[in-house]
Amino acid sequence: MTKKSTPKSKNNARVETNNSTIINVSAECVGEVVISLRGRDAKRRFVIIGAAADEGYVYIADGRLRKVESPKKKKRKHLLTEGMATPEIVDAIRCGSITNKKLWRYIRSISTDSDSTNFVDTQ
Repeated sequence: MTKKSTPKSKNNARVETNNSTIINVSAECVGEVVISLRGRDAKRRFVIIGAAADEGYVYIADGRLRKVESPKKKKRKHLLTEGMATPEIVDAIRCGSITNKKLWRYIRSISTDSDSTNFVDTQ
């Protein structure tokens, strides 16, 4: 038997998840901190960990509800961008060394109780 391998570029621009989905981690949006505006995960913070092949979709994870191994594919228009994550987090995502624990601790560190109670839907 031959072993299937995921095509990888020199800078690890593609990552394969448990369900054989290939995620582009070299996209410009990787590392953005976002708030979900729609769905059952509305008003929760996530970090974009990759872009989908479909136009307008990204993969998001928070390390707790959505693990890095099985990120949520979500339409970009259903997300509100808060800013970029720290360079350490972005580099860890791009090289594939990000862990759920590291991602969850980062999101928890930027979240405060007042942010979640004062959130206003802009759409």
